[in-house]
Amino acid sequence: MHRSRLYLYVALLATLLLPLYGCGDSNLFESMADDASTEARIDQVVDALNTNNPDEAIALLTGGADLTDAELQAFAASYPEEATYLASAYVQKSGFDTLDLIQEISDAQENGTGNSVAFQAATNIFGIDPADGMIAGIESDKLPNITKSITLLSPLVAGSAAKASATTSYTRVQVQRGLYALCSVVLIVAQSYDGRLDEPYDGSLLDGFTFNRLATQYNLTNLLGIVKNSANALVATFELAQDENDIQAELEDFLTAIGYYSPGGVTAASVSAYLDSL
Repeated sequence: MHRSRLYLYVALLATLLLPLYGCGDSNLFESMADDASTEARIDQVVDALNTNNPDEAIALLTGGADLTDAELQAFAASYPEEATYLASAYVQKSGFDTLDLIQEISDAQENGTGNSVAFQAATNIFGIDPADGMIAGIESDKLPNITKSITLLSPLVAGSAAKASATTSYTRVQVQRGLYALCSVVLIVAQSYDGRLDEPYDGSLLDGFTFNRLATQYNLTNLLGIVKNSANALVATFELAQDENDIQAELEDFLTAIGYYSPGGVTAASVSAYLDSL
């Protein structure tokens, strides 16, 4: 079975997540609730998220309204703590969970090596159908909801940058946003392969029309920039030794290979060529 596309996922997502275990800070993505968060509504939201009920959490925070991008940004500016919960709810609604992302990578690394790690982790996290490699709901559900989460977290990152250059709380939001952006990149590529991240046959071609449409709709260049900033924040905060954690080097190699720094930018051809070279 052809699995090279999984390395778009493994080469980046794993390098962002695994150092958290190495530096002893697996609490980075734990619930942001603390003793000061005593409001009944926040408690209800946390309960809803913990019981995998994102619709209830979203309704509690938004009153059931379908917020526009501008309204999401205004919500984040006015209610920064609630915005982090709302972002988690939208991601959970799309079928992902931040803690699951970490746990799946950790479990996969413990239970296998090489392609088996990539396949197990990606299958569990992205909900790949093992029969045909398909991921359901990429355009109808996953990408739109993840995008809402990124929109919510972006004002928090921008508003905190001047006063929190290397703190755990700031990095938590930075890396959380980076993980969501990276999942979006993977899903854009998967949808361009007819909704497949893992192909049973090594011969299908990336659909350039679909790729260009989604890359424009979801601003692929911006998503990759968010991933890059996330990796930089992670390294800066935990002062990761370069000989132990090559996050930035791995990411720069990837960005260069797909044309991020080229005059023409990232294209269907450059992504396809990169994946075919793996």
